[in-house]
Amino acid sequence: MSGDDGAGSNGAEMVSSADIADARPPDEDSEQTIRTLLSLKTTFEGPIPPPALMEGYRLVDPDFPARLLTMAEKEQEFRHDFAGRALRNELIGVLSGTVAGVTICVAMAVVGGLVIVEGHDVAGTAIAGAGVVSIAGLFLGQRFFKQEGAEQDLPKRK
Repeated sequence: MSGDDGAGSNGAEMVSSADIADARPPDEDSEQTIRTLLSLKTTFEGPIPPPALMEGYRLVDPDFPARLLTMAEKEQEFRHDFAGRALRNELIGVLSGTVAGVTICVAMAVVGGLVIVEGHDVAGTAIAGAGVVSIAGLFLGQRFFKQEGAEQDLPKRK
């Protein structure tokens, strides 16, 4: 009853006028009543509809296609700005964490050195060593777990 235009990309089923004429009841005096429901479903992805639909929107309101395009452009601009800000914030977080880690490591080394100078060799070495080892372990552990998690997120090859 329905024809296919061969495109098949937008999920719409094309119906010709001959198909509609064939679907009408033969006459009103018939004992049999035939009811036909004609449904057309069009789907598309993305913010901008296909040209035929845009033309239909233009018939309803001549400004509507331009407003749709403006809306799509503003949405894309927002998404790009949002992604840029998220990247900057992530970079600031990573850099501030690195600076804090280095500062703590240097402070622990300085305190350990001062304790060693005061004559407490074992305690000073433990303080300085603990600071350096803990910060180094933290950085190495983060890198190891990030790499391990990234490998798990990748799709497996067949």
